[in-house]
Amino acid sequence: METLRKAAGVSSEVYIFLATGNRMKRVKWHKSGTFADLLAAHKKAFYTDEGREFPDAVKLDDRSFMLRDREYGVAYEGFAIGEVDQGRVVEVRDPVMEAEAEVAAAEARMLQADLQLGPEDYFTVTPASARDAVFSAGVQTGDDDKPDGSESNEPVVNEKLQKESIEWAKRMLGKDPLQALDFREKTWRFLDDPSSSPWALRFTMFMLALIVFSTATFCIETLPQYYEHEMAFTSKWFIMEASCIACFTLEFLLRLWSTPKRNEYFNDTMNCVDLVAILPFWLELILAGVAIPGLSVFRVVRLVRVFRLFKVSRGSLTVFATTMSRSSRPLYMLVFFTSIATIIFSSLIYYVERGKWNDDLKMWMREYYYYCPVKADASTGPAVKGPTPWTLATSNWTLDSGLAEPCKWIDPATYAPGEASYPSEAWFSCPYSYKKSGACTTVYEQSPYDSIPTSFWWCLVTMTTVGYGDVVPTQPLGKILAAIVMIFGIVVIALPITVIGSNFSSIYAKFTEEAGMNAADLEAEKLEGILEGDEVEDDDEDDDVPDNIRD
Repeated sequence: METLRKAAGVSSEVYIFLATGNRMKRVKWHKSGTFADLLAAHKKAFYTDEGREFPDAVKLDDRSFMLRDREYGVAYEGFAIGEVDQGRVVEVRDPVMEAEAEVAAAEARMLQADLQLGPEDYFTVTPASARDAVFSAGVQTGDDDKPDGSESNEPVVNEKLQKESIEWAKRMLGKDPLQALDFREKTWRFLDDPSSSPWALRFTMFMLALIVFSTATFCIETLPQYYEHEMAFTSKWFIMEASCIACFTLEFLLRLWSTPKRNEYFNDTMNCVDLVAILPFWLELILAGVAIPGLSVFRVVRLVRVFRLFKVSRGSLTVFATTMSRSSRPLYMLVFFTSIATIIFSSLIYYVERGKWNDDLKMWMREYYYYCPVKADASTGPAVKGPTPWTLATSNWTLDSGLAEPCKWIDPATYAPGEASYPSEAWFSCPYSYKKSGACTTVYEQSPYDSIPTSFWWCLVTMTTVGYGDVVPTQPLGKILAAIVMIFGIVVIALPITVIGSNFSSIYAKFTEEAGMNAADLEAEKLEGILEGDEVEDDDEDDDVPDNIRD
């Protein structure tokens, strides 16, 4: 047969395309080849030629290959080996190989975009340096075992090795982006991108430590034992503050000088925070000795430097802002119902707890406690006579009430006949929280619920179940109303909060999922469709490539 083909001028060797994942290579193929030859060609193209070993855990058979239809572009199984002809595409469906090829192509695309190279300069990063293939312990090594495609059998991306692979490729090409940058651009990258170099990361950590240190000193210097009303330039607090501000100012000026878009620099809120954090110090220094009322209060503005910490955790700020934005309707309901409830319950507690109007003092007075008469004899404790020896002229009785207000000794001269056998017995007027008898006298205090707006504070504190205790109802009806306000507050606040919590959970889960994605995968996703014909080798027989391959 071979002799007849040669005699007829028909070659037995053709070019076919082997594809795995998003990689494709053109190889020579003998029309008389078998599936074993097809596997050998695949191993040579994607492993031997790239200096890699074929994974022992991968077991391929006839079902691992699919032939792409010329007309419809659909890959199908169960094809005859004789159908593999000039320009045909054979796909290898294996989870391990596809994962390795996917990572390798993603690395190449990311590097290509980073270097701004066109398709003519496309190259392939060796995936072996960026992939640590780890298989689960459950994978057998027998002949019948194959990776089942489950998550446990997926190769694990080693981000450190992947980054080293990209850096290696840059050095091999001699096109390291840093070599093309001038000093100003390198300065901006150093200040703005901590991952650009180890020293950039160290600088970022140093600035964060400086922010924490300056904030701590700002707070500690207000302690009474350290406070200096008129701080001298030789003060240790001023020296520490000046040193921190000098570093912040230098960084700010370098950022302003090196930024690629100077006109848009202050469009970033964090850059405005940097300016506001250092400006008060210099204004105070310039205006030293000038009597400007309230200038010292202006120092508190410097505390906004703590907001610079959000630069490190922009993700947390993004999650919070997105959650609040998506939860705007529940928040509106929360504010609306709380406002209505505050007005209603504040009005009710005002009428219940305001007490009586004192026209002389022009204020509301409510019952505070009651002084009721109490008869005590020598056996009543803690009733004592003192001092010893006891005489009517020099001593009297004392009786402890157990309350903040002491019992008042009643002068025996005011006793009615037969009320008490003095000095063996005595009468006292003791405080009670309730009216013990009709003989009790009422003590009043200014009502804390002297208006509806004043009652707003109590209502909000009670609805949120904070309960400071600075303002409390004393009347039975007021206590019942307070219990109702507590229960209502729990219901009204809890319902919207559950929606906000649910939104936060979903947004945070999405954020962590995106943050956990491999950087190469993200770049490949952004650049999808930019590159055409990945790893297709150009030669004299490009006309044999089917149209669906070119697309």
